[in-house]
Amino acid sequence: MSDVDDIFGEMIESAPESVKKVIQSAAETKEKKVIKKKKSRKGVRGKSPEIIIENDLVKVIISPPPTQKIIKEFNIPIAVCVYGPKGVGKSLIAYGFNKGIGKFAILDFDGNTRLTIEKNIKKVKHENFKIWNIKGMINFSKLNKAKLTKHCYEVTKKIDKIWEEIEAYEPNFIVFDGYQRGVWLSEQSMRFIHDADPFGGVKNRNAWKERNFTLDKWFSSAQQIAKDAIIITVHEKLQSSADDSEESEREPKWSGAVKEETQVVIRAKQKKLDVMTDDLSFLVDVESNKLTGKTTANLDVTRAPYKFYDWILDDDFEPMF
Repeated sequence: MSDVDDIFGEMIESAPESVKKVIQSAAETKEKKVIKKKKSRKGVRGKSPEIIIENDLVKVIISPPPTQKIIKEFNIPIAVCVYGPKGVGKSLIAYGFNKGIGKFAILDFDGNTRLTIEKNIKKVKHENFKIWNIKGMINFSKLNKAKLTKHCYEVTKKIDKIWEEIEAYEPNFIVFDGYQRGVWLSEQSMRFIHDADPFGGVKNRNAWKERNFTLDKWFSSAQQIAKDAIIITVHEKLQSSADDSEESEREPKWSGAVKEETQVVIRAKQKKLDVMTDDLSFLVDVESNKLTGKTTANLDVTRAPYKFYDWILDDDFEPMF
């Protein structure tokens, strides 16, 4: 057996399943200076793997996903906000980032993450999702008005401690799912610190900086840990014009660094396709995109959400929806 055959054998054993067939095909031909390409559904996003045989050496080249290009250039994970009304598929669109190649660390603020994943995401690899149930830390049945703010303060301190667990998990993506509840939680914590009523006004206007400080700590921790992206799903709110002369604008219910440092803002929508079957189509508006400048309206991402993210992040990528 030749050295070249040895090289092929070793590469076939160590290569991902998505490129083994391509390597085997190249091994059979043993032609020099031949480039073969094959599309990979299980490989990383970006260009297809290339097999290059040159001077009796074999190289397998897989282009990095667009997120990695951005991280290499700016040294931070990208931040994407998916917002919209309740029940329009915000979480489903957020998890479209996963193409079977990355791990999600999810802070579940509204208690709906596990149900969404198990009921709606087909062929989900559960080892790719680890959920920290923040909603489960709040026991409303044993709370009253006097205890609420203190309890929320204690929960925020517990969240501060789970980042070591998340870091050990080494996630590609960190998700703040139901972020508006995180905003509420940090607000109640702020009210405890400043001895304010949980539902009344706050005399010291600077106290709101305390709320944003808590939110910013969480976001900064996610920036230090996530390998690819931070994804925020959040409800929308109506922002009225000053004189009510214009139609109210929709915007995410967000605060602090998340609002200032998010690069891509996506609004999720739904459209009923069939009244008889209640089949739904998931639509998005890309309202802001600081990465490539690509924006769009009413884009149907029901069948291929991961291609949608490739399109957002990569200047050269043209999806086939």
